Amino acid sequence: MPELLVGFLVLERIMMGFFKALRCPGIRMVGRPLSSVSASPSAAPAPAPSMAIPSEAKTVDGVTVMTTSEGKAIIQVDRPQALNSLSTRAIPLLSSALASWYSGPNMVLVTSRGKVFCAGGDLKGIASLNEHGRLSFFREGYRGFNLMASMPVPTVCLVRGHALGAGMALAAHCRFAVASDRSAFSLPEAAVGFYTDNGASGYASKLPGRVGFFLALTGTNITAEDAKNVGVISHVIAPERFNMLERELLAMDDPTDEKIRSLLDEHEFASAGKRERLLNEDVLARVRDIFSEGSVEAVVKKLSDDGSPLAKKCLAAMRTFSPTSLKVIHRSMELGLTRPLAHCLRREILISFRMSCEPDFKEGVRAILVDKDKRPSWNPRTLEEVSSEYVERIVSLPDVDEHDLAHLFTLPATSSS
Repeated sequence: MPELLVGFLVLERIMMGFFKALRCPGIRMVGRPLSSVSASPSAAPAPAPSMAIPSEAKTVDGVTVMTTSEGKAIIQVDRPQALNSLSTRAIPLLSSALASWYSGPNMVLVTSRGKVFCAGGDLKGIASLNEHGRLSFFREGYRGFNLMASMPVPTVCLVRGHALGAGMALAAHCRFAVASDRSAFSLPEAAVGFYTDNGASGYASKLPGRVGFFLALTGTNITAEDAKNVGVISHVIAPERFNMLERELLAMDDPTDEKIRSLLDEHEFASAGKRERLLNEDVLARVRDIFSEGSVEAVVKKLSDDGSPLAKKCLAAMRTFSPTSLKVIHRSMELGLTRPLAHCLRREILISFRMSCEPDFKEGVRAILVDKDKRPSWNPRTLEEVSSEYVERIVSLPDVDEHDLAHLFTLPATSSS
């Protein structure tokens, strides 16, 4: 992520090509619900539903935070020219809004406009910051994700379009997440010399059958049905039902978990039909076997030995990714397997800062976002050249809180406490 609700600023042409190139069979999660996306890339943007008049609102770089007279808090992303990516200026706005909403609103709704839910965070903007600015940015962003995941009131994410990186994390950290049956989810960070942050070491590492490791190491797209089955999202509905659902959520009196779940169930039932699924049981079994290996090198060997279409596609993708990113991702995910989200986010602040200082991050931004030649020159160039000692230095969380991180994850008091 680099930040609270951030991930990656990627041009539409590049990302659509990325989707096609990495389209390996997807996987279904069996965990808690996550976010959703709706309209396909070629579909016209859905018209905005009528919304309650906000009692207060603030907009920064296409991200609006507002509260309504009915007690609802709303985060709306509307930055189509940048695929609804989150800028370095928008992240602090989100974090401060979530902190102020910790006691007050009866529901938090995350929604968007346009064809893509969220393509992540503004990596070019992050790269332009000095070291102090980058560290502050990661601190603020991950504080926001922790607040989102721990909100005492229901949080609902409506994802219209594809969700990449931080976009997927936004959904993952909400109590309910609804995706369009045309949505896709992915973690493409290794392709740009970064790593899967935004709390991925906390939520994605725990997805069943090593699905999170698979997503993080290969950048594979999965469908909304896959995402629901593995627990990334809670519901899948038809794209034409999103505006109605949003209106009904904003009009709901006393929005309890039970009421919201019942409403989402109704929309899902009304959307019943055959849904695309990329990862069948055979593929899931392969994923579990291959990505349970204890090192990236062992994963690569198993993919090479497997020889299936899935394995070949994943191996081809990984060979274009930063070797440093792959090893840091794998280790970060391992460390998150038994740790709570707040601990993972605290560690990720330092990993993100250190990775942003690495040559591969600058090279990835150059090759993918600036020059767009898509020919990054990674340093080191091979997995074997990335030592375990080097990786441990990047992922370490010192006993001494030298960066004053612990207080960031002390949750605000609620009105009932």
